[in-house]
Amino acid sequence: MPVGGQGGTAGTGATGGSGGSGGSGGSGGGSAVCTPQPTTGAPTSPSIAGQLVVSELMHRTVVIPDGNGEWFELYNPNQATAFELQGCTISDNDESPTATPRWHVIASPLVIAPCGYKALAISANAGFSASYVYGGADPIKFGNDHDDGVQLLCNGTLIAAFHYTLAEAASSAYNGHSFSVDPTHLSDANVDASSYCPASVAYTPTGPNYGSPGAPNSACTP
Repeated sequence: MPVGGQGGTAGTGATGGSGGSGGSGGSGGGSAVCTPQPTTGAPTSPSIAGQLVVSELMHRTVVIPDGNGEWFELYNPNQATAFELQGCTISDNDESPTATPRWHVIASPLVIAPCGYKALAISANAGFSASYVYGGADPIKFGNDHDDGVQLLCNGTLIAAFHYTLAEAASSAYNGHSFSVDPTHLSDANVDASSYCPASVAYTPTGPNYGSPGAPNSACTP
């Protein structure tokens, strides 16, 4: 994800990650390919940090207003466990000095299959069919002029988080491009600035806007 220079860290565990400036495409990697296996029993609520990963985040769309077009994506790196997110809480990671973080409780069933992706959007008019819409009267918003990000908490445990810096928020590299984690880094214990880059595949014909909401990410180019 969610860039010249060093970028912010995408935390997949109990913290959101640290800042930096700019950012570059991921290189290297080391996670194995995720191959879904048969599951037994009903999906369970995540309970351990890192069981899910924030794999993409779109903070600034083009043509589509940000208030309609923002979204983020969750990825399940587990091969044989499906997770149910109903009842979990999502919140922004707003670090603006005057901001109050916003939050939203997922109100309907939202199951992420093994090795699966789900895109959650601020509106039903984000330019694609989101798996869940979290908008409302005072929705979670991703900042364009300060540090920000997103967090997922289930039963009081921080499961996944992504943080981007002021430099990344303002970077033209991410104007209409999501922060996109390289596929080889999706199971890393800590996704850092070398692990993500601006998305390169268009998902809207107008703009266009780039990303792969609800689908596997493209590889970053070193």
